[in-house]
Amino acid sequence: MKFLLILISVIITFTGFPQFILSQSAYWVPQTSGTATQLDKVHFANSSTGIAIGPGILLRTSNSGNNWTAINTGIPSGYYAVKFKDENIVYVYGTSILYRSLNGGLNWTSVLNTGSYSRNIFIFGETILLPTSDQLYKSTDNGSSWSNTVSPASGAYNFCFINEYTGWSVGAQYLPPPNFNDEIYNRIYKTTNGGVNWTLLSNQISQVQPMYESIQFYDENTGYIAGLYGTRKSINSGNNWSIVRPGLSWNIYPLNRDSVWLMLLSNDLLLTTNGGTAWNTDSIHVRINDIFYVDKNTGWAVGSNGKIFITNTAVTGTGNQNELLPERFTLYQNYPNPFNPVTKIKYEAGRNNSFIKIEIFDVTGRRIKSLVNKIQNAGVYYVDFDASKFSSGIYFYRLIADNTAVDTKKMILLK
Repeated sequence: MKFLLILISVIITFTGFPQFILSQSAYWVPQTSGTATQLDKVHFANSSTGIAIGPGILLRTSNSGNNWTAINTGIPSGYYAVKFKDENIVYVYGTSILYRSLNGGLNWTSVLNTGSYSRNIFIFGETILLPTSDQLYKSTDNGSSWSNTVSPASGAYNFCFINEYTGWSVGAQYLPPPNFNDEIYNRIYKTTNGGVNWTLLSNQISQVQPMYESIQFYDENTGYIAGLYGTRKSINSGNNWSIVRPGLSWNIYPLNRDSVWLMLLSNDLLLTTNGGTAWNTDSIHVRINDIFYVDKNTGWAVGSNGKIFITNTAVTGTGNQNELLPERFTLYQNYPNPFNPVTKIKYEAGRNNSFIKIEIFDVTGRRIKSLVNKIQNAGVYYVDFDASKFSSGIYFYRLIADNTAVDTKKMILLK
């Protein structure tokens, strides 16, 4: 009995809670990270390869998190953001410097020094967006060259882009004298042209020291923000916000329009499956800082004391479970356009095991050719359309993922 009490005491001392208490979560199962350092971000290229980062530590797994290895990156600073392009190319952002690995995170080289702070990296095909507190950096060639525009407002500290053109920022802005340093107001901006121009949204949330930490949009209309003054939801692209949960929150991860994980500064997670009408507590007993799902069933969560969790349990609710943030399906403009007689169509599959179709239509809406009709994993793909047998004119091509039409674009055959 004495030995048992000592053993329980040791477990509590080093983990904060006994493992049998940690396992009460209905969704999340703990993994062994090999560190007690706080972990802030996690991202996976696929169901096997992922990276978790924290202050001065980068962990890598190649077997779904069954084993995590600390990588000696040679990066002389902390890590604030991580994003895979594919299983080989991955980016991390350190203190003012963006680094890239071409071998899945084993070796790193610097590609951009911004001199600023960033918590976000967004990748859409070959386009990379790196928003900082004062600039938005953009590369269209996988990080070989960069351009930059001014961020929407000083103090912008979190961003969300749903494609390479449409994004939002949230941040604090000090009022000018005589209120300087006395009142801080939220400013939420939106861009529809990749950050060239930003619009201050109307009907802003204006409170003394609101400090909204996280902004996430599922699509063009539905988004959430979380912070010290509660969790809010917009269904009109951020023009208006309604409170869906009062009280402090830290971060947010929408699975779809209605199913959302809410991370608290206390050691619990909240889950809604009806757009915020009701929230259920998932007793994970660890402060969670970030969540990422690679498909509708499989996700990882990281947090305090080096804790990493995995879930293989789908969240069921009113939303479309086949649509998951942040991975998306994207159809790009064909090139060349106009063309004669062959053009290349680029598209991006946002998750593994998706049934993808690329179909061609004439101007009357008649389907004339199917270019792709198969299951594909997440990644960027190209397919050629040979129009040698067709006459000059306007044609349309459509991306369909899991029986859902994603996008349709126009192309011109000019013989």
